[in-house]
Amino acid sequence: MTIRRFPLAAIMASAPLLAAAVVGAHIFSAWLPLEPVGYLDPFGHERLDRYTGVTSDGRRAWLATRDRGVATLEVSEAGAPRRTGRYAPSPLPEFRAVVHEGNTGFFATEASGIHVVDLHGDEPRLLSRIDSTNAGFDHVHDLAVQDGRLFVTGGGSSQLRVFDVRSPAAPRLVRRIETGERGELRDIALAGKHGYVAGTRGRSGGGAVYLVSLADPKGVEKVIETGAVSAHLGVTPDERFLVVGHARRGGAVSVHDLASEDPSRALARVSASDYELNAYSPSRIRVRDQVAYVAWHQAGVQVIDLDTLDTSGKLQRLGMFGTARGMSPLAGAVGNVEADPSVAPDRILLVDTRWGLFVVDARHVLPDPKAAPTPPSAEAGAEAGAEAGAFQRGTAPPAVTPR
Repeated sequence: MTIRRFPLAAIMASAPLLAAAVVGAHIFSAWLPLEPVGYLDPFGHERLDRYTGVTSDGRRAWLATRDRGVATLEVSEAGAPRRTGRYAPSPLPEFRAVVHEGNTGFFATEASGIHVVDLHGDEPRLLSRIDSTNAGFDHVHDLAVQDGRLFVTGGGSSQLRVFDVRSPAAPRLVRRIETGERGELRDIALAGKHGYVAGTRGRSGGGAVYLVSLADPKGVEKVIETGAVSAHLGVTPDERFLVVGHARRGGAVSVHDLASEDPSRALARVSASDYELNAYSPSRIRVRDQVAYVAWHQAGVQVIDLDTLDTSGKLQRLGMFGTARGMSPLAGAVGNVEADPSVAPDRILLVDTRWGLFVVDARHVLPDPKAAPTPPSAEAGAEAGAEAGAFQRGTAPPAVTPR
């Protein structure tokens, strides 16, 4: 087990301090690196695609892997995360996503369904499983839980399946929702009164997002055609904006106004080239308040303001943090795969498939309604901005290098 702390001064040296205009609490055309405060590589980094996902209750976190089970971590001290236990059943499956509600964990796998576990101790204890023997999927794409209901996609299916998990030892299928998806359903996001499910091809071949009611999930209430392969998505808590990742080489992110007459038409869009990213594609998207945290494989996490467009009409990037130094986009879906902002802005958990868990502080990049930040100087921007731009394109080493 390896733990490292990183100085803010080192990473701040590569900040692109561009000439900026300040409107309210937003800085246009400028972004800052997130501050690294902690790091943990509990099982080593000899494998490129080991780590797959994380979930946290603020004090503890559970880090999923393809070949070492699920690690229980103590993360209450952001600067010193440590492993305290592990869930490693025999035979050991490949875990790909993890969520929890209270002291019950739901650990999704590649081929053995969902392991429902008791999280009271450091060593999670198996309570039940949801797989093809009880109306679930053996191969799970994604899952989300709220108020004792577990929403699951998997198996290349066009169905969203809903389970009653109020009795974790006896999960029960309560609904199969047929979406009419021509490809496969992938990520799930729960917000407000609805569940949002990404479909890779939609009903017409161009990708879609399906809305279902959380109160009474009988069927699809609305279909939002995205026009692109849609595997990852996020939604603001007030259901104002939908953020969709376009899964392709380089990739893009689009934002849709859910209150508009035509939410299929993107309100704004940004591609990898707009941010000068040398990366494969966006991965999981998480939203806190009106800010999106987009894991972008080899390009780390991109923190995007959903309230304000920059002077060119693009989505305004507030900050970023790279986790996969010098990794080629040709490596595929590896690098940063998840950014979890659910605990607090000063403890964003990042998962890199090779390097493990990073803990970063995003407070200094987030919009502050009480005070507008001081714009950086143009003089400082010329040199520092060029250096950070080179890092973004993968042609210069980052200030932080895990070993």
